[in-house]
Amino acid sequence: MTDYQLGRLVFRLYQTKTYRGEALGQLQQAFPERADYTRLLGSLVTDGILQRTKDVPNKDVLVVLGQDQAAAEDIICCVDPFCYLSHLSAMEYHGLTDRLPKLLFVTSLPPPQWGRLATERMQKDLGAAGLASYLAAGLPPLRRLRLDKCQRKILSVHTRVQCDPGAYVTVQGKPRRVATIGRTFLDMLREPDLCGGIYHVLDLFAEEAPRYLRLIVDEIDRHGTTIDKVRAGYVFTAVSGTPELQTAMVMKGGVLLALRYRSRRHTADIDFSTDSGSTTASTSRSARPTCSSWRRATSSGPTAWSRWSRRSCGRSCNRKSATGFGARTSTTCTTC
Repeated sequence: MTDYQLGRLVFRLYQTKTYRGEALGQLQQAFPERADYTRLLGSLVTDGILQRTKDVPNKDVLVVLGQDQAAAEDIICCVDPFCYLSHLSAMEYHGLTDRLPKLLFVTSLPPPQWGRLATERMQKDLGAAGLASYLAAGLPPLRRLRLDKCQRKILSVHTRVQCDPGAYVTVQGKPRRVATIGRTFLDMLREPDLCGGIYHVLDLFAEEAPRYLRLIVDEIDRHGTTIDKVRAGYVFTAVSGTPELQTAMVMKGGVLLALRYRSRRHTADIDFSTDSGSTTASTSRSARPTCSSWRRATSSGPTAWSRWSRRSCGRSCNRKSATGFGARTSTTCTTC
């Protein structure tokens, strides 16, 4: 329980002056004051009904006597009503990985959006008129509480504007919220370093993506950026087993460079040929994954993927050569 949840409960008791159908005759005021809240909190802590715990190092988070010890995942979702488990923690929940993360990966809203939704939540809980009286009494508002760790897990909190209700599902009977399957795979494309590393992500796409293909495609189509869709095109072409893959070997360098180094060039000028004698830095058209190959690989029909952009800039630029990740060559760019 947080200080806001306790303050809301006290405020409702003063408003209704009843508790479980029984009248509370001692409550004469229409609304509680800050001193009333402080006195009640002190009595509850002294009597042991509410307790502070080392598992949650924040004095504004309290444990209710008699309640079963909650998991760290449930506690953080109770403290932050707008966050959800993501990245490797979500992968563990969905059974996508056998790794046991030492960190607890959580996605939440940036401060401006968090504050706006907090105000809307308080208006919903207390009513417009009640909220004004609540804040005027100096009772604790809904605010973001700082937590560096929960129980034995260190929190890794990532803020994202796309932290919308459609990005997660709520576990039945618990406050825990977890990223959906589609959003989890999208996070793998965006931030593979938070999902076990690029090689682990590629293995999971090869093993698990066919099972959840429709969910992944719908999520990327609705919420993915242009670069997300391009990355997805490379990955699915690489794992789809299409005839183009047998000769192009996109997995050889394109996917690794595009995802590991987050290149906005999408490695379109890298040679994916398996010919050992080839050292050219530009790939043929047949070696590049295309939107049509992406559609065939996912069997999703026409989608909103943008086509690969090819134009001549006539300038000199540095590009990674096909013979090594560290080597560079200066040449005239033909694709951007």
